[in-house]
Amino acid sequence: PAPAGVPPSHTFTVSNPMGEALPLTVRFTNGEDFRLTAAATDGAPHRGPEALVLPPFGDLPLTLRYTPSAINMPAEVTISISNPQMGELLYEATGVGTPPDARAPAAPVAEVEAALGQPQSSAVSFTNPFGAPLTLSCRLEQPLATPGVPPSFRLLRKAASLVVHPKQTVQLPFAFQTEDMSERAATVLLDAKWEGRMLTWAYPLSGVAVSRPLLRPISLQTRARSPLAKQLVLPLPGLETGGEEFSLELDAEAETAELLSRTLRLTPATDLLEPTSLSVALEWSPLRPMRASAAIVVSKASGGRWRYELLLEAVEPEPDDVIQIAASLHKPAAVSFRLPNAFDTEVPFTAYFTPDSASVFSVQPAGGVLSPPADGGTLFTITYAPTEYGKPLRGRLVVSTAEVMWLYEVRGTHPVYQPPEVASSSLDLR
Repeated sequence: PAPAGVPPSHTFTVSNPMGEALPLTVRFTNGEDFRLTAAATDGAPHRGPEALVLPPFGDLPLTLRYTPSAINMPAEVTISISNPQMGELLYEATGVGTPPDARAPAAPVAEVEAALGQPQSSAVSFTNPFGAPLTLSCRLEQPLATPGVPPSFRLLRKAASLVVHPKQTVQLPFAFQTEDMSERAATVLLDAKWEGRMLTWAYPLSGVAVSRPLLRPISLQTRARSPLAKQLVLPLPGLETGGEEFSLELDAEAETAELLSRTLRLTPATDLLEPTSLSVALEWSPLRPMRASAAIVVSKASGGRWRYELLLEAVEPEPDDVIQIAASLHKPAAVSFRLPNAFDTEVPFTAYFTPDSASVFSVQPAGGVLSPPADGGTLFTITYAPTEYGKPLRGRLVVSTAEVMWLYEVRGTHPVYQPPEVASSSLDLR
């Protein structure tokens, strides 16, 4: 059973036992009520059945979505997935549409954030699931406002008799505004009469007051592997009373979130919020050069958030060591050393000389797996092969993993010339 207008889904997997990619042909017996999609491997939006490819020796997760177009009438579908080399796979599914339940949400909570005293708009989407036009009446339910204070939510579209054509999607905009650091809830209710029956769809809303007190981001800079400690005093405008619990978190971009979670620590000076500021100890120990944007978010237990933007930059670390190699012209010399990972796990690495290094230096291996300390680390060999005499040459060797960077200064010299010692002679030259 599935409420009309609230399409459920079911995910299943198709496996490829062959070592080559297999384009799939998909056929439906009921494309009106059912739709098949697959998540793209590169993070792109879902693909339709016309673009499905089964990877070599791999699996392809498929999602079947059911959108009932009738109430209390079973709908059936047979899905054929085939390839000349793989053969044909048949799947059958049955669904029954039911009336929507006004007590159950028709969609996830639509959350909107607004600055104090400033309206912020958003919208909920409704798709007519039926094969005939539907006349909607839109209303808003929310707790009674304090006398003299306007309601936090309001509808931006008059929808007393909104006609929605079959399978058409309409946007129902609303606005949220609050004068205090709080969180408010409301529900958009859509009423319609269908085949003599009154139907109601419920769309929950959540509005949160968000304050951004700082005019510019907090800038933090240090060298990689040089810990930075800083005491931050974060203003809390709009906090009128104290003694309330809160949470403190770091909101970072997806590509740097995991790395920052390991290297940046925030410790508030108190467990309860008090006007007019919050003191937070920040400790950042970056292990490799990086630039990142993030934000400190303070959330009040009763609702309301303060957001403080951060700009973090870790520049190149100081060299871990200076390695000297002496070699004669056209006679390469080598030096070896072991380097373990900073953590007790194996991790992929790359090793290379920076572009400003002399071309007479090379390193092996240039990539592989860096062993943990318990295994003694990975052996690296630096070779110096001078081709001409002159001033000492220099290079900078980098060994890098996803989390740590090591830097070595390498100096190439020539052996010190030792003139031969002439033994005393008994030859008389007179």
